[in-house]
Amino acid sequence: MEKREAAAGAALFVLPLLFVAAALALRQAGGAFWEWHVSDPSYFYLFDAIHLVRLQPPGQSFHPGTPVQLLGALALKLADPLSSGAEIAARAFADPEAHLRVISNALIAVNAVALVVAGFAARAFTGNLVLALFVQAAPFLSMVILKNAYQAKPESLLIAVALMLVVLVFKAGVSGMEARKPSAGLAIAFGAVAGLGIATKLTAAPVFLLPLFLLGGVRGIAVYAVSAAATFALFTLPAWPNVAKVADYIVPTLLRSGAYGSGPDFVVDLARYPRDVIDVASRPVVHLQLLFGAAALLIAAWRRRRGLAVPAFELSALAGLALAVLVQVLAVAKQPTANYMVPAYMLMPLATILFYRFVAGLGWGAETLRRRARLAVSLVLLASIAAQPFAVRRQYAELVQKRAEAARVDNARFADCARIYFFPSSSPSFALFLGDWWTGGRESDAVARRVGANEYWYEQNTGDLRDAFGSRDIARIVADNACVFLRGGHPGPIGNYLARHVPHVRFDRACSTREETVLTWGVDCAGRPIPKS
Repeated sequence: MEKREAAAGAALFVLPLLFVAAALALRQAGGAFWEWHVSDPSYFYLFDAIHLVRLQPPGQSFHPGTPVQLLGALALKLADPLSSGAEIAARAFADPEAHLRVISNALIAVNAVALVVAGFAARAFTGNLVLALFVQAAPFLSMVILKNAYQAKPESLLIAVALMLVVLVFKAGVSGMEARKPSAGLAIAFGAVAGLGIATKLTAAPVFLLPLFLLGGVRGIAVYAVSAAATFALFTLPAWPNVAKVADYIVPTLLRSGAYGSGPDFVVDLARYPRDVIDVASRPVVHLQLLFGAAALLIAAWRRRRGLAVPAFELSALAGLALAVLVQVLAVAKQPTANYMVPAYMLMPLATILFYRFVAGLGWGAETLRRRARLAVSLVLLASIAAQPFAVRRQYAELVQKRAEAARVDNARFADCARIYFFPSSSPSFALFLGDWWTGGRESDAVARRVGANEYWYEQNTGDLRDAFGSRDIARIVADNACVFLRGGHPGPIGNYLARHVPHVRFDRACSTREETVLTWGVDCAGRPIPKS
């Protein structure tokens, strides 16, 4: 028995180690953090981690994202404990990619530890190693989760936060919550996780409706709410100077139908919202959770009309989980982005286990049938886990392709031209421009030392062409340079800007890649001068 337990314990370290290996492999495949598909918001979080290391408030608090900034600052300090904040900042600006890898390593490590803890908690709750392994397979069930796992962004930390929520649900079950006698300590713990999660990203708030169904009444819910509010306040403390600015962003984002507070003054766009709800809910990791919850409620209603018992804890947890996922879907559909669903995706194994235990607790069929059903479920879950390396391989190949596509155009070929980057652009200089802009523009001198004197960027939200220090005149830039090179993924805004300000200049798109539009004037794709038109 002891050897069996030791083997089971060892098995619960396998998937966390594979998670680390997969995250590192995908990070290597994806290339530098300045490439077009990861610079936003990785460089924001690097800049604000630097600010916190220097004991300055963060500049970007719209997510709010403060726990990620704090973790980043802690990682940078632990990696260089004898240096001052100013010294760490100087080294970070000299080699931003190395310091982003430090932050990335910290996030990967936190998630790996959370996977280990969740695995042991699942085994304690279910007594089943396969179900525990399925909980640990959560990051592999959607490549949206895994491709966010190594980036310096809120979604990476939300992997660990969601696992902490799962652990507490299991703890509630082990503690006998079916008796409806929740402890204040458990309510405080649920609140602490909720506060941390919402401080990490506001869009995660709906998943924290789940604990409301496990806290046994008004007193437990009140303790939960106070704990969540206190934890949120604690984890966002460095960002308090930004409260007014964040409110100016959040209010229109909530009340207007477009992205980031744009569009008409109505909460959603009724013409597209129903379609977007269906699209967000269409992934199996989402709609299966809704189906499990709905099925459990229907079965419970049918049995209770006949005076038959149902597993109370599993039913309550499934009802709360289904509501949480549904509200998450409705919230995200306002601006449908798969990344915003990461916390809900992570709960898929929890929903599966709860529904499995709910059905098993109904006592249907003879013992032989139930034993065969348990075996069948275990085989299906093992097959699901075994299939994940193929999905990781596909994601790896996709990232390699993105990296290769970005490398088709070498910015250095155009060193003699004015180089203008627009969002999102594969350029170390653009990543620095963007990171500084979104975090308050406090590092202009450091950025200017790292970028070329002939490098600029276009801020599409303000319609402004800028260098490290402020606005610049495109007409003057064109007049003063023999050639111009522009690169980025959203050509519409910059195209309109060019048409307004330099309508006489004809830009060539021949150098464009599949992911980024490249515009040139006075130069060919190899960087050779050509007659201007």
